[in-house]
Amino acid sequence: MHTGKVARQSASGDVTSAVASALAAHENVATDELTPPLYDVIDPEALEDLFRNTSGQVTFEYRDYEVTVDDQYTVEVHEAR
Repeated sequence: MHTGKVARQSASGDVTSAVASALAAHENVATDELTPPLYDVIDPEALEDLFRNTSGQVTFEYRDYEVTVDDQYTVEVHEAR
């Protein structure tokens, strides 16, 4: 476990890929090696739709992490408290 570690990543492209890339980098694995797969935790289409015409940020839990992503696709991964 990465206690206290915060990962920040900005990406272009789609928001789901940005989140997957940030989590994979935090875990030091390839995106297709994330366990569980990201789509088992969030609905990728809903996440994409959320930022299509709105601004702001959303936070959700993935395993032991709190993940925050904003409308610029900046992703922060924190240890959940």
